Amino acid sequence: MPVATLTFNLPEEEHEHNLAVNANKWHDAVYELVTEMRRRVKYEGAGEEVERMYDWMWQYLKDEGIDPWD
Repeated sequence: MPVATLTFNLPEEEHEHNLAVNANKWHDAVYELVTEMRRRVKYEGAGEEVERMYDWMWQYLKDEGIDPWD
């Protein structure tokens, strides 16, 4: 089974370490945001601003090679 190890020089790289340790929380936050925006656009007829932000978010994630549903 493949194994990956991340190494950080603490305390200098504490910020990077915290980002790596909390990546799942960031994923969950983005997932919830995109899901809520989709719900508002699809079911509540949210305004154009929400729809533009939803489209922007999806394009940004796509450009970065990120799928929040993965």
